Amino acid sequence: MKIWKIAFVLIASASISTLAWPGGAHATPLPQTKAPSADPAMALVQRLDTAHNLERLANRVAGSTVTFAGLARSHGTDNARQIVAEEITKARPGYQAQWDHNLAEIYARYFSTEELRSLLAQGPRSPYTSKLVSTHEAIALDMRKASSGILQQLVTESLTNAARR
Repeated sequence: MKIWKIAFVLIASASISTLAWPGGAHATPLPQTKAPSADPAMALVQRLDTAHNLERLANRVAGSTVTFAGLARSHGTDNARQIVAEEITKARPGYQAQWDHNLAEIYARYFSTEELRSLLAQGPRSPYTSKLVSTHEAIALDMRKASSGILQQLVTESLTNAARR
C-alpha cells in the first residue's frame, strides 16, 4: 500500500527534521516530564515524543480508508475527522509502548550508545544530527516493516469504534 510507505516516511521526517525540540537547530533539549530510560535509544524515542506523531500518522491513514469515506458521508467530513481523531486518541495508549519499543530497537541498530547520548544531550547541535538526517529513509523503512501491523490495528480499532458512534 503506497499510503503506508508515504505515512512512515512522513513520520520519520517529522521527528528527524527538528528532533522534536521546539526551535529546531537552535533549540536546547526539552526537560523530561518523566524519568528518562536507562537505554539511550529508548530515551531518544521518549525525547522525540512519538505519541503526537503516531496519532497524526493514524489520522492520516484512517482518512484514506473506505470506512472513513462512509463515515464522512454519514456525519460530514469535519465531524467524521473529529470522531475518528477522538477514537485514535483514546486507543493510542494501548499501542504506544510497542511502537516506541520498535523505534528504539531501530535507532539502536543505526547508532552507537555514544551517538545516542550525544543526540540526547545536545539535541540538534549534536555532531550526529547529520547522521540522523541521512539515515531517516532507512529508519522509516525499518519502522514500516516493524510497525505497520501496530498502525493497522490502531486504525482498525479506531475506525470500528467511530462507526459504532
